[in-house]
Amino acid sequence: EQVGGVVVNLAQLAAFAADPPSSMYDMVSLLKAAAWVCISNATAAASAACSPGAADVPLTDPGFRLVHAQGNATRTAKFVARVVAHFGGHVTDAAGLASFGGAVASFDGVVATMASKPKWAAWSPGKACTL
Repeated sequence: EQVGGVVVNLAQLAAFAADPPSSMYDMVSLLKAAAWVCISNATAAASAACSPGAADVPLTDPGFRLVHAQGNATRTAKFVARVVAHFGGHVTDAAGLASFGGAVASFDGVVATMASKPKWAAWSPGKACTL
């Protein structure tokens, strides 16, 4: 979950709160090293590091929105490639995928496109989850 500039796993935060460090120094050291929290700052590198990657989000509307909101067509295309695989396909035309990734605006748009079997992917119906 993201709150302001902080991305945090709430379950891990609860565990951390249940057994807090004994000093502020220890707390800061633990938080800096924690994989379950990311505190962004004004740099683009920190912002990218705190943003969920296309491989890290669920194949759902909220997952799509997390990736798409970053304004990074490459990450959106990677998310779409995962959806293609989920529906039994594989990308055969990277430029076609990249073009679609830069243009698609919603998860419903991704799913509708999968139903039409875009030409930039090949499809194996036996491996597909149904639409």
